[in-house]
Parts: sequence; C-alpha cells; structure tokens
Amino acid sequence: MAEPSAFAAGTISGISMMQQLDEFAKPLGGGKLFLIQAGTTSAPQNCYQDTALTLAWPKPITLDAAGRVPQLFCVDGNIKIRSRGRP
Repeated sequence: MAEPSAFAAGTISGISMMQQLDEFAKPLGGGKLFLIQAGTTSAPQNCYQDTALTLAWPKPITLDAAGRVPQLFCVDGNIKIRSRGRP
C-alpha cells in the first residue's frame, strides 16, 4: 500500500471530481465523504471550496447525483478518506 501524500495548502486533492461507486459499481449519488486528520480516528480535516481556504465545506461532504466528489481544496497535511453510502 502506498504511503499517503501531503498536499500544499490550496491545492486540489487527487479526489476532486472523482466518481465514487457502491459495491454494485453504481454511482454513489448522495453519498457522504468524511475527511479525517491522519493519526486520529475521527477528527475532521478541514477542506474548502476556494483556493484562499476561506469557504469551508460542511462535514461530511455530500457527493453529487452522479456520485462525484466536488472540487475541494485541503489544508496542509495528510488525510484519511472514508465514504459512506446513501442515507
């Protein structure tokens, strides 16, 4: 398994616009994406809608109808990513 990589503040993480699928390979529309600080089990990681890192995404982030992750910008550091199915 590859080591997690850090992103510079304001850079787009590698998951932006990536489509998430359920266990049947169907788009996970309305699913939830949890971004967690590495080294913790539940401390949320801040991610933002703008490169200035001023407009925070709500936690958790809701995937669009096609199961895509919205464009997001993360603060410095490593993060863990967890996705959950539709409510």
